[in-house]
Amino acid sequence: MTNVKADRVVVIGAGILGASIACELSQRGAQVTILDRGKPGSGATHASFAWINAREKNPRAYHELNRRSMDMWPRFADHLDTANAVPVWGGELRWASERKRTAKLQTRVNRLQSWGYDIRELSADQIAEMEPGIRTENCTLGSWSAADGHVDAIAVTKACLALVEKQGGTLRYGTEVTGFRKHRGNVSAVVAGEDELECETVVLACGPDAPEIGKLAGIHVHTYWNNEATLVTTPVGSVFRKTSVILTPYEDGPAVFVRQLRDGRVMTNLARGDAPNQSPGPTEEQLVHSLNKAIQYLPALEGATVDEIRRARKPIPKGGHPILGFVNTVPNLYLVSTHSGVTLAPLIGEMAAIEILNKVDVHLLKPFRPGRFDATPR
Repeated sequence: MTNVKADRVVVIGAGILGASIACELSQRGAQVTILDRGKPGSGATHASFAWINAREKNPRAYHELNRRSMDMWPRFADHLDTANAVPVWGGELRWASERKRTAKLQTRVNRLQSWGYDIRELSADQIAEMEPGIRTENCTLGSWSAADGHVDAIAVTKACLALVEKQGGTLRYGTEVTGFRKHRGNVSAVVAGEDELECETVVLACGPDAPEIGKLAGIHVHTYWNNEATLVTTPVGSVFRKTSVILTPYEDGPAVFVRQLRDGRVMTNLARGDAPNQSPGPTEEQLVHSLNKAIQYLPALEGATVDEIRRARKPIPKGGHPILGFVNTVPNLYLVSTHSGVTLAPLIGEMAAIEILNKVDVHLLKPFRPGRFDATPR
């Protein structure tokens, strides 16, 4: 019998994306080493609202990428050895209370329905029937996207890393990448402190640190970052009857996303959109205001107090769409960057492993290649 040497892959970044890629690689027989300057899942993964969805993903190719990954989540979670990694399904509910927002909501629902997304319009009475504990006195139109859910992204990350270790992979936290050794244009080793880790492939999945580490490899990573913040309350009783995620109306400031964790705590997140590069993020006062606004619409939250505020830098690729694949100028460096990391974790993990180990190009990822930034605009 011929012994096939396992591919040596160094994955830089132990957030949900680096962990999912490392997990899929190790399950397929690769020899994986994970490096992270901090603790696993302590960056953007820690502060993520972790909403699994394709609702606000444009254009169509990006929407379909997220939908495909949503379909993969049950199988992905099934092989992780913890119930906490299983998503909470139930759909996302929102409603409008003014004419401008009503028209915008209706337009988006129509577009998503034309794409085959399971979303429907709801009247105030239908919302009250679905979620009788919500105050919707001024509701003019609602929507419910049935396939959406949320998940404990930190638990998923740790479960993936546990499987990597079980398969013989090496996990090194608190480890700074200080350089790369190259041979004929490829990375031959990753320099981490006193050590040089030889590899056939290196995966750069380190979120907001990617531009800094990319420079060490001689590449320009086209991303910026924003400061993300989510608020987590003390435990309360059941807030929702059916839905898993709710977005309050845009009244008196930004809307607020709300979800309830398995332990009874509730997480809120301000719907700010993509803020400017390196924006400071919401203040503690704004986050507390978001909780009070959530309580205004969800009386079951009354009495909840702030348990913790999670902050992290959130990576945003230039143009808003993922960067996935090998870099033209360093052919064995696989770059991964997206701000839809939780939704896309199952798909990116599996597709990256296929591309790295089988030396093929997955057509689904073609619109998101790093090479799209190489051409100089005329």
